[in-house]
Amino acid sequence: MLNYDTLSVIDAVADVKSTAELSLIIQNAVKQLGYSEAAHLSQYGQKINSLVIEPCLPLNSLLGRMVEQHKIMLNSSLQTYKRKQNNCWSETITLDTDTGISQDYHVQFCLTASIFRLDLLVCLHPIDPVKIDQAFKNDLLKHNPYLLHLNHLGSQKIFELYRLTQLAGDNQNTWDCPLSRRELEVLRWTADGKTADEIGEILGVTPRTINFHIAQMMSVLGVPNKTAIVSKAMLMGWMFD
Repeated sequence: MLNYDTLSVIDAVADVKSTAELSLIIQNAVKQLGYSEAAHLSQYGQKINSLVIEPCLPLNSLLGRMVEQHKIMLNSSLQTYKRKQNNCWSETITLDTDTGISQDYHVQFCLTASIFRLDLLVCLHPIDPVKIDQAFKNDLLKHNPYLLHLNHLGSQKIFELYRLTQLAGDNQNTWDCPLSRRELEVLRWTADGKTADEIGEILGVTPRTINFHIAQMMSVLGVPNKTAIVSKAMLMGWMFD
């Protein structure tokens, strides 16, 4: 039987003041679902090309070893499911422990991707070769809505904490703007509804140069059009730097 108190998790995440607190709440929440370990990974800003091991996922942890030992396979799965946006999927993975003993794990992934962020919730459950946890296996499909909910909560809270550090003037975050001053200038006029011809006239350059800057920003941010560039830049706070 599932033991996941949605309202309690929402209340707990709302009061979080740091990513360390958030990590602890996520760990406790997934344990209510029967998993032994979990991590919530977020990447913002530029294109998401691979699964990055963040400070909250040290290499000496179980999840850290999983990512390191199976990086190629995990990144392949990540790219496949990222194209489908909101998804949950699972893998059976064998991990080599420090003692040299191999252990099989059921790994559940929950992915949320958008134009400006990627959030991945990873949960581990050890597979006992002698005793099969039938109750846990029966509940696996029921977990997905709860994991998606938890992933969204974590994503929103991390972004809220990020924006607070921006407003406080803390420049030590990892999501610095990758765009040049000229690109931001073009972007601000684009957000104001100006065409390439109009922006070129304002800045004293050709429309071709403006379109080049727009194409360059689309490439750097990994988005399909200039509307998405503006949306991403505004959400990240880059428009007001």
